[in-house]
Amino acid sequence: MEVASTGTRTLMGVMHTYRMAIIGFLLLVSASGQTAVQRYFQLVVPDGVRAGTEIEVRVKVGTEAGAGEQIGFLHVEASRDGGKQWLPVAYEQNLGLAFEHSWRVAAGPAGARTLFRARAAFRGGVAGDVDYQGAAIRWHDTWAGWQEPPAVHGATEVR
Repeated sequence: MEVASTGTRTLMGVMHTYRMAIIGFLLLVSASGQTAVQRYFQLVVPDGVRAGTEIEVRVKVGTEAGAGEQIGFLHVEASRDGGKQWLPVAYEQNLGLAFEHSWRVAAGPAGARTLFRARAAFRGGVAGDVDYQGAAIRWHDTWAGWQEPPAVHGATEVR
């Protein structure tokens, strides 16, 4: 009797182990089917231009988060004086799932750098107001200070 009893306990222990392994496998498979939310945000400017020309500044921004998330805000600014004064290039709202556009900005004088900054907020989805990395927007902190994220920066040398 003792052998049968031990055998039954051993068999039940093995079945429990298999059951737990199967449950763990199923959880792993279902979790691996969930992909990270994809958001992207690029600011593209040339490394250098000649004085008296225009600089093309290009922005690509988008979200694949679904559930109603869209590009809620996009701001682009330029500075020809080292960041002391910023001039608006674009202030856009409610741009949908993806937006790509370029603008032309007059280059500063030879020897100067034209700085660019852009920031985007994704809104309307289950995550709330987030930056391109998915973190909650801190409106009075990183947003107001043009910090990365939610901002991106670029510079063009004027020759």
